[in-house]
Amino acid sequence: MSNHIKQKKEQTESIAESLYGFFQYLLSGILWVYIFLLVVAMPFYFTQGYVSIGTDKANFLRQWSLRLGRLLLPVLVIYCVLRVVIYFQKNGLAAFMGMNAGRLWKVFREHFSVTDIFAVIFGCSLLLSYSCSDYKEQAFWGAGGWYMGLVPQLIMLLAYFLISRAWLKSRCFFLLLFPASVVVFALGYLNRFGIYPIEMEAQSRSFISTIGNINWYCGYLVSVFFAGIGLLWLGKEVKVGWRVLAVLYALIGFASLVTQGSVSGIFALAVVLVVMFCLSGTDGKRMQNFWQIAVIFSAACMLTYFIRRLFPDRLNFMDRFINLLTDNAFLFLVTFVSVIMLAVVYCLNRRNCYSEKIGGYIGRVFAGVVLAAAVIFVGLIIWNTLYPGKIAFLSEKEIFTFSDKWGSYRGATWKAGIMCFLEQNSLHKLVGAGPDCMSAFLYEDGSEQLVALARENFGAATLTNAHNEWITVLVNMGLTGAVGYVGMMMSAIVRYIKAGKRNWIVGACGLCLLAYTVNNMFSFQQTMNFSTIFIMLGVGEAYLRGIEGKA
Repeated sequence: MSNHIKQKKEQTESIAESLYGFFQYLLSGILWVYIFLLVVAMPFYFTQGYVSIGTDKANFLRQWSLRLGRLLLPVLVIYCVLRVVIYFQKNGLAAFMGMNAGRLWKVFREHFSVTDIFAVIFGCSLLLSYSCSDYKEQAFWGAGGWYMGLVPQLIMLLAYFLISRAWLKSRCFFLLLFPASVVVFALGYLNRFGIYPIEMEAQSRSFISTIGNINWYCGYLVSVFFAGIGLLWLGKEVKVGWRVLAVLYALIGFASLVTQGSVSGIFALAVVLVVMFCLSGTDGKRMQNFWQIAVIFSAACMLTYFIRRLFPDRLNFMDRFINLLTDNAFLFLVTFVSVIMLAVVYCLNRRNCYSEKIGGYIGRVFAGVVLAAAVIFVGLIIWNTLYPGKIAFLSEKEIFTFSDKWGSYRGATWKAGIMCFLEQNSLHKLVGAGPDCMSAFLYEDGSEQLVALARENFGAATLTNAHNEWITVLVNMGLTGAVGYVGMMMSAIVRYIKAGKRNWIVGACGLCLLAYTVNNMFSFQQTMNFSTIFIMLGVGEAYLRGIEGKA
């Protein structure tokens, strides 16, 4: 009799596990469709060229998220129920009821990372901020043209958890990401020379590729491009053919990055390269890959240099950084040094003479020098702003005086954002004005001084965000939202890049998150970069959970 009961129990467990497997594949299939739509289709979606491209992409995200959400919801419910059933079949109700606090915490930590915890805090802060907002109509979907309100952010937060848990991970993800993004990069590069393979209504030098405004394009570029750089830097078992394609991807991406026109992207590039160099010191192969990447970067700059020499009037956007990187004889020295260093490290590795100890020491010293230089730079700005003329000839440089016009009016946007936060009452300092509601607070309830600041610097244009993601989050979702969002991003960056030693995909996602975060210190969330980076966040977490053996 007992054997019969045992067999029946095993059959029940087998049926539950089979159904669970089926719904897992079904759920993953829906997620694959969603990833395809956001990664491959959305970058190329528009209805009237650049006229309403931001709204077009926001509507695309909204419509397809809701359509697939209706299909996904019942599948997700059944999937979760079956998972609970299997848990109790294997462990029994008594085991669950008998858990003490220590055991519950251990189970919790086995299933939730520190990034997950901050993500939950961020999600709760979104709901709390919306519920306490005085501008609920705008907070629900977001300000017109940006649409970074409650629903879009909750959608992408849910996408992070689903991708990290239910998506059946595969490197095929990059077979979607790389071809789509390299076409976007190539179009952007051609556009900079006045070549428009795709005619876009209202096209001008302020718009680029199929993404839109320069800031939008730069935000998208840095959110995906460094996945390819991560492959070249960390990939150990990548076939030669794939590495060649990755080199071509990097060449086109670098060429587009140095000519796109947004300084924040160049700053993000510099920070990522510094981090890569410092972390490469203790590994000869990684250091070799770093200098290979440096050579590719130099080649992209040299390519643009010679194109500009052949067609001197074709480049339709120029600034000091574009000229520095693509129209300066200094490029020849940079290229020469990169090639020599690649050859030296390659020879040392071939002879097994590369010293990890010395390399690590150089990396630490370089990191210290860069950090000290950054502190000194900020200190000089503060000192010269408070006491004009006190830093000799540097006082004449605009960069060393913080004003409304500093950093292409970042001084005014940051100041406006901080004033918005300070002018809120105690409750809204904690929960914010509401998702994507900075403009609503500023123009409806801001002080005369605050409104005057915005009008004086931006005229009739609406200041929707602070052009600094963290300040904007602080205004919109308060201290609780800022803690959740910053904690989620920073913990993921550290965890993913650290885990890159074991899996290049996790490390590549970490580089994308780092570049996105640095870029958005001078920029903002928008449909393309926000949706893309949350997918990268989910993919990185999915692979990291696999490394750590988490369910």
